[in-house]
Amino acid sequence: MRNNIVPLKQPEKRFFLQRDYALGYLALSIGSQEEEVLGAAFRQAIRSFGGAGRSLLDIGCADGRLTARVAQFFKRLTVFEPNPTLFNHAMARLSRRHQFDGRNSTFPPDHRLLPETYDTAIASHVLYHIERSDWPSFFQAIAQSLRPGGVCITVLWNNLSDAKKYASRTDPTRWLCTSEDLLADRDSLASAGFEIVDLRQFDPVIRAYTTEAARDVTAFLLGPTRPEAPEALALAAEVEQTLLSGGLNNSQTAITVRKR
Repeated sequence: MRNNIVPLKQPEKRFFLQRDYALGYLALSIGSQEEEVLGAAFRQAIRSFGGAGRSLLDIGCADGRLTARVAQFFKRLTVFEPNPTLFNHAMARLSRRHQFDGRNSTFPPDHRLLPETYDTAIASHVLYHIERSDWPSFFQAIAQSLRPGGVCITVLWNNLSDAKKYASRTDPTRWLCTSEDLLADRDSLASAGFEIVDLRQFDPVIRAYTTEAARDVTAFLLGPTRPEAPEALALAAEVEQTLLSGGLNNSQTAITVRKR
């Protein structure tokens, strides 16, 4: 099976491109119910709103585990993932059974995708890394890529998420938004020609089964903790203990929109 894989042109320093981010994400995925919960939600949305068809656009596919959960509905996959470590995991996972076009880059790409090519787009936990002023152009690029009637599923933490609340106590700029922020800024969706057709809340729990995993997930959520910041160290210890005991609520909302 022949696949097209486009590497990242230049290394960047943004935190979500770093190897530590990838290690934290992988540890979180192993100890979370997110893959199962979101995979089921994506499949239901695709069935309910007519998103199944020839091609899928997955923006920020991470290690490809969620992409693989819905790949059966499509003949062709195009995936974007800027983190090199996660991109390599995704390519290894998807190349086993699927025909795909892999881009180790952010979205939108330097050159435009063919217009009206995709039946479904997924942007799961991506908007955190995009300035709010760029949301209209981001959704316009997605809309241009979708066929009329195509759907886009966006997932974000919501205000009930303990993971988000902890993260906001150390660095409010690390994760920029919640699903409530997107719903309050519906102009970004409307200006791109989208209408909201479904809202769905999920409450997966993040757990860690080793101290090392708890540390990786905590660093992923909170960012690096400096020894000279005792309050941040105490918060990190609290998060680690929560992950190792009852688990951390990771409440999130899936927002499905349809291109008019």
